[in-house]
Amino acid sequence: MLLTLSIKEILSKRRRNGRKRKVSVVIPAYNEEPTVAKVVRAAKECDLVDEVIVVDDGS
Repeated sequence: MLLTLSIKEILSKRRRNGRKRKVSVVIPAYNEEPTVAKVVRAAKECDLVDEVIVVDDGS
């Protein structure tokens, strides 16, 4: 929750060129086959997200 609040605070400030800032989301995946697609879709739907990176940590 703290991370979410921090991201919202950072993104609420506009860049000098007037565009909102974007973030990259890194999703660690260890035996997450049943849920990873849902998590990726949710991240992609957020207008603050520039890219989604899923990291398979060897599972």
